[in-house]
Amino acid sequence: MKTVKELNRQNKMRAIGAIVFSVVLIVLIFIGVTIRLFDSSELTGNEGIATYRMFTVDSNVLVAACALLCIPYQVDGIMNNSFHLPRWIVYVLYIGTTAVSMTFLVAVTILSPVEGFKEMLIDGSNIFLHLVCPFLAIILFIFVEHDHEVKLKYSWVALIPILIYAVVYIVMAFIIGEANGGWRDHYRFNVYMPWPVTAIVLLSVAFGIATGLRVAHNKIHSSFKKNVQKSYLECEELKNCPLDEVMRKIAKENRKVARKNRNIVVPTRLSNLFIENNETKFTSEELCKIYVDEYLKFDDKEK
Repeated sequence: MKTVKELNRQNKMRAIGAIVFSVVLIVLIFIGVTIRLFDSSELTGNEGIATYRMFTVDSNVLVAACALLCIPYQVDGIMNNSFHLPRWIVYVLYIGTTAVSMTFLVAVTILSPVEGFKEMLIDGSNIFLHLVCPFLAIILFIFVEHDHEVKLKYSWVALIPILIYAVVYIVMAFIIGEANGGWRDHYRFNVYMPWPVTAIVLLSVAFGIATGLRVAHNKIHSSFKKNVQKSYLECEELKNCPLDEVMRKIAKENRKVARKNRNIVVPTRLSNLFIENNETKFTSEELCKIYVDEYLKFDDKEK
């Protein structure tokens, strides 16, 4: 059985791991996009800013921005010993991960058979943007940032970047056309079958990807939540203690960890957990007040 201190250390290590993972993903995407900016693309026929015509680049930049949004909360988790992402951050990361997963699938199933697997998955920036970064983003969303369950309706929301790109691509590549100043059909959407059919197939596949990511994420979320709850409920220091004393002990230990930080993060999820698993007269609000009072009392002793 773990002590409160050990549980806090475990929480801190998770926050540190999340920061490292996010930073590595952002750096690798930056490297990949930088290489692409200065490397002439046979698919687009251009280099520089024209590389942003590629969904590969756009989706990777999107997921990098999503990972960047996570970092302040990861840092706050270390300072306050309460690593917990807001729900909207998890949803935004879900959207970015769906987009970059679609990039990987298109690279493997559509581009690689035509251009060559080595060229599309290994050479130049492609090893980052088509292979490594999509996998890192998937791992980050499923195994690291799993604070909230993702509802079914957000599987449709996750398709928004793909839908936007699809509309732009159809207009530029098929309605305007390369001969009139539009884009080349660099994704070969009109090669294997008429582009409207390709569009429907790819959007269906994108929804399948979003659903698969959601199911995997929710499964890990559920398992992690149960393990954390079990750890606190079986903690030797907290077991068989009155709930008011439980909150005081957690407040004392958390204050030691967050000594240099004057912000108070109230563990409402923990108070609700203890109430659900114990017969008590206390409400969640009362337990949270006990926590804050003890936290501030410990703070006063340092002055």
